[in-house]
Amino acid sequence: MSTNAEIRGQIVERNSIRVSAKLPLLSNDRELAKEMAARDQRIFEAVFALERARFSHAWRNERGWFAGYAEWTKARQQVREELRMGHHIDVVLGELGYRLVDDDPSNGRKTYLSDENADRQYLNDIQTTLTKYGWVRDEHRLRCFGCAATGEFIEIEPGGSEVSGHLLYRLGMM
Repeated sequence: MSTNAEIRGQIVERNSIRVSAKLPLLSNDRELAKEMAARDQRIFEAVFALERARFSHAWRNERGWFAGYAEWTKARQQVREELRMGHHIDVVLGELGYRLVDDDPSNGRKTYLSDENADRQYLNDIQTTLTKYGWVRDEHRLRCFGCAATGEFIEIEPGGSEVSGHLLYRLGMM
């Protein structure tokens, strides 16, 4: 689990250690980009591990190693494209620290829980992350994101003033 705010906090913590060790400070922008790229790679590898069974027959049935490697590469490209199109959002939400608490297929809604407060900075971080994966902020609804490729939308409900955390609803139709 690593939101942008947590990554920034880790960079500040590492810089404080580097100051006490009299080492040069880390560049915030460069370290943030590097950590976000590592998070994106973890998400992709988790999705590919889940989807591996769907493709493994293609590279196992090839005659030679090179042909099998080509099929494996095609499978990775397809999963990467699916991820950019908004599919596999469960893995992305899991990496951001959300836990599935209710899966109600009768009305097409999944409910996720996060311990983070849904303040402005958090919503900006979520928007940045979800935009990478094909989700855009809804102009007409507050704290909502939609995905045209899947026809789903996400609504974030803050927990309130006396509660830490918030709920996220993933609904089937936009």
